[in-house]
Amino acid sequence: MADPNRLVAQCVCTGLTYLADSLQYYWPANFAILKGVPQVYLNEIAERNITLHIAHSFAEKGFHMWAEVPFNDGSRKVDFLALNYSEGITVALEFKNNLENPPNSYADLERFVEIHRIGLCNPEHGFNNQSIARAEHRMYGIVTLLGPLEFADWWIYPGSGKVPYNPDGRTAGDYKKIGQAIEKASYRAVVPLAEQIYPGVQCDERYRFRRAAYALFDANSISELESVLNAS
Repeated sequence: MADPNRLVAQCVCTGLTYLADSLQYYWPANFAILKGVPQVYLNEIAERNITLHIAHSFAEKGFHMWAEVPFNDGSRKVDFLALNYSEGITVALEFKNNLENPPNSYADLERFVEIHRIGLCNPEHGFNNQSIARAEHRMYGIVTLLGPLEFADWWIYPGSGKVPYNPDGRTAGDYKKIGQAIEKASYRAVVPLAEQIYPGVQCDERYRFRRAAYALFDANSISELESVLNAS
């Protein structure tokens, strides 16, 4: 069997490449309007566009997939679950269309630690436990679109900015905690999407070059993530 962690990283990266290809033909959002005034940048696209292309990639590698999956006690959900039954691999992912609300992104990372600790399936649900709970290899990850340019370098090199673990010019406390957390990921990368250029429109450089990013945690790095979150 191929390295399961590398297989999952390949699926995520390929899915974002498919998303990038689609955006060369159509950007599924309107120009932003701020206080009634049209802006020179496009709104973020819906998270479900990420889901579509990530699912396409995982399907090509023999995974089954589900969306909005309740875990354990049924009161909370994870955006995306993939299972390769023959290889014994489960993948839980959360998708974000931006990082402008850092507390929500931080909550996603906390959710992965909890899922790893208590499991995705309620022990009383024997049918689900036959496959999901018995998978030997488990991975967790956050996949997000990145708008402003300063997020790209921060995602790859958290801790290297003027303020440790914060994107350049960003001061929200949760950004520091997210930076410390994603630094522990087993796999982390930024994938270029599309350059939006419109005749006669002076695009804002912060929004002109769109990117996506992912951070994936395996059984070892999820423990390191938990240590970071507990220390925050």
